[in-house]
Parts: sequence; C-alpha cells; structure tokens
Amino acid sequence: MNDSRLGVVGSLLIAVVVLFSLSGDAISPLLAGRGLHAVFSEAGGLVEGDPVVVSGMTVGRVEDVELRDTDVLVSFTVDEPDLRVGEGSTAAIKAQSALGEKALSLAPAGPGELPNDAQIPLSRTIAPYDVTQALQSLTDTTSRLDTDRLTTALTAVADTLDGTARSAPQALSGLRRLAESVNARDAELRSLLEHARATTEVLAGHQQDLRAIFDQGTALLTALNQRQAAIERLLADLTTTADQLDALARENDAQLRPALTELRSAVAILRDNRDQLTAALHEAVPMLRTLGEVLSTMPALDAFFANIPPTNAVPGLQDLLGRGTR
Repeated sequence: MNDSRLGVVGSLLIAVVVLFSLSGDAISPLLAGRGLHAVFSEAGGLVEGDPVVVSGMTVGRVEDVELRDTDVLVSFTVDEPDLRVGEGSTAAIKAQSALGEKALSLAPAGPGELPNDAQIPLSRTIAPYDVTQALQSLTDTTSRLDTDRLTTALTAVADTLDGTARSAPQALSGLRRLAESVNARDAELRSLLEHARATTEVLAGHQQDLRAIFDQGTALLTALNQRQAAIERLLADLTTTADQLDALARENDAQLRPALTELRSAVAILRDNRDQLTAALHEAVPMLRTLGEVLSTMPALDAFFANIPPTNAVPGLQDLLGRGTR
C-alpha cells in the first residue's frame, strides 16, 4: 500500500515537471514579473542581466538587448507587484558605478498602467552620452571654421589691447584712490554699522510690543471687515426693499392715486372747518363775557339764539339746559 502511494506521488511530480517543461514560455512571465520593452537609439553598454532601478531601488532586470534596423529594443521585467508604471513612463540608460556598469532607470509617470509586454517608445527614452559622437561633432564644427577670419579677429584684439597699455596705469591709479577713499571712510562705516546694530537691538527688545500691535491691528482689520460685510448686507436688503416698494407703487398706482386725491380733499375740508371754528370762538368771546356779566347781575335771563330750535322741539334739550331756566 505504501509503495502504491509513493508511485502515485512520484507520477504526479513527474507530470508537473513535464508540464513546466512544455509550457515554460507561458509560465515564466508569471514567475518573472511583468514584461516590458523600451526602444533606445543605442544600447550604450547595457547588456542582459543589468538591473532595472526606480529611484535607486532595484525592481527588475534586463532580459534581452536586441538590435533592430535603426534602434535597439531592450526587454526587461518588473518584479515589484505594487509598482504602477503609468502610460507616460520614461526610461534611460545610466551608469551604475564608476567601473562602467550600466542600469536601466525607469521613471513611472502618467495615468493608468502599462499592460504586460507594452513598449516605451523612442520619444520617451534617453540614451547615454556618446563621447565618440560628441568628438565627431566637434571635429565637424572645427573643420568649418574660417581660419583667415579668426586670424584677423585675433589680430584686432591684440591691437586693441596694445593701445590700452598706456591707460592701464591710470586705471590702476584710480582704483588706488578709490581704495584710499573707502579706507578713509572706514570709521564712518563702522559708526553706521554700530547704529544699525543698536537699532536692531531696540527692535528686538520691543518684539513683544510690535507683535501685540500687529495682533491688535489684525483684530481691528477683522472687525472692520465684519462691519463692512454687515453694511454691504444692509445695503443689499435696503435695495431689495426699495425695489419691492417701487414695484408695489407702480402696480397699485391706479388705486392709490384717487385715494390720495380724496384724502387731500378731506384734509382741506377739515382745515377749513378748523379755521371757521377758530374764528367763531374768537368772535364768541366778547359775547360770552357780556353774557356772564348779565347773568351775574340779574336773577333771570331770556336769550334768543338765531338758527337754534326751541328747547321743546328737541327731546331732552330742556333737561340739558335746565328746566327752571328761561
């Protein structure tokens, strides 16, 4: 029984080994990480097995460097599962050490994430500096120089400098006088610096007072800002109220205008009546004074008032005036 189980287990192990052997190309990306590509104008010494770094940290390795028609295709893997390589990522070949070891520097950028087997184009890659190409460019540039014009320019410069030989002592003498003047003012400069230092010390000693003044000024400005905001809100409310009253007056103008006219007429009538009553009272004063004098001297009085009905014609008038009075 034990031999049978051992045989089954051995058979399964052999099957797994055969499966890995036959499907290594499909499984290796899963084991090795994400596979990406980058196109460079030149390899710059980068070889298979060199590290792939992001911010100085190794995150993968170079798997292959393939020469194409006019550029180089570098295939590499990224082993960090949490590293997001955006759609705008760039790549560069940089020196890893002073011994000439190279590394593929990856700079993740952009939105999204590059899918497996994606390619970073030539526009987003940087090849290492080529000294040979730089020397070749220097040779081409120097070969196009006009030596005759260069000789003429150098001769003109030499002649100009030769003419300034006589004025050089004067310039040096001027510099010497300037130095003497600065040296003579050294005491004044020292005094100025001392006063500046004293002023700085005074300001430093009143730092708390200045800070309190600034704080109070800040509080004052805050209060002013609040009052300004309140006044602005009040003006806005008053403007709205005025607009509403104006609209109300325009809407009810047909009804309010006749009412106001009648009110003015009633006021005018009341004013006329007030004036007439005032005049009547003014004229009645002498009569009332005379009537009082007569009543005070006589036991009885008969009086006739025009336009006033007799007392027996108005019910209750006798009670009001007195029954025994004639």
